[in-house]
Parts: sequence; structure tokens; C-alpha cells
Amino acid sequence: MIRIEVNPELEYVPFTRIWDVKEWMDWIDDLPHPDLIVASPPCQEFSLASGIPVSERTPDMTIVKACLDIIDYIKPTWWVLENVRGATSFFAPLIGHHKQAIGAPGHPKFFLWGQFPEIIMKPNFTHSISDKHTAQERALIPFELSFELLRSIKTHVRIDRWC
Repeated sequence: MIRIEVNPELEYVPFTRIWDVKEWMDWIDDLPHPDLIVASPPCQEFSLASGIPVSERTPDMTIVKACLDIIDYIKPTWWVLENVRGATSFFAPLIGHHKQAIGAPGHPKFFLWGQFPEIIMKPNFTHSISDKHTAQERALIPFELSFELLRSIKTHVRIDRWC
């Protein structure tokens, strides 16, 4: 497992490499090619919480495109691109409609694109984090979601297993 992060304050997190995904061609061949890539580009430009109407936004898609380029280069078995509801109209031209939305019924907070088996969350799963938390804390993908993604992948039976 390797975690790529641009924030040097997070270098203490196990398995973290402080690299910029926009410069992925400089380091990609130094890594093993994983079976799973989970990418979560910063959501600030996409978040509906900004109050700026979606029609008036022009977010920088550089990081999203770099993540997709990495996925295309590595061609992992599974990949997930995670972001917020506000990203859906900007991601759609690049990778289509999100595959799954996770969170409270009617108010999902996590929108997922990619190639992965359906993630089954416990019925009582809700992720509410207050504005008292830092932006970095609010941006974390919850452990429960990561765990259920792993469970979905481990229990998924692919057709090629039977051939």
C-alpha cells in the first residue's frame, strides 16, 4: 500500500509519499502497479457549500485529469474516484455518471466513479462531520467506506475465476 499526498504535514501517515500527482510521470515507474487505486481530488472547487452556483464555476480539473491519467497508465483491476455531489456535472464529460452515491438516504455525501464492485454500507451509516473540524479532517474518506470497499473487492467473484 502506498499513499500519495501533496501536503507535507501528512508525511507522518504510514506509507505516505509526498508527491504531486500532477507530476506523476516523474515517479510512477518507481512504484509497484497496484490492483486498486482510490483517488480523492480536493473538493473545494466542486463543493456546493461554497454558495457559488455550479453554472458560474470553472474549476481546475488538472488534478482530476492527472488521477485519470495515472489510472489509465497503470490499468489497475479496480479504481475509485471519490468526490462530492457538486463534482458530478464536471466529472461527467470526462468519465460519465457516478457509479455509486453513499451516505444518508436522499443526502449522500460521497460520490464514486470507477471500476469497482457495489459497496454495501450498513443501513445506519451516516457521516456527519461538523464545521468545527479542519478542512483536512472533513475531506477524509471514512474508515467504514474504505473497509466496505475492501470487503466488496475481496468477496467479488469475477467471471474469469471460473474459466
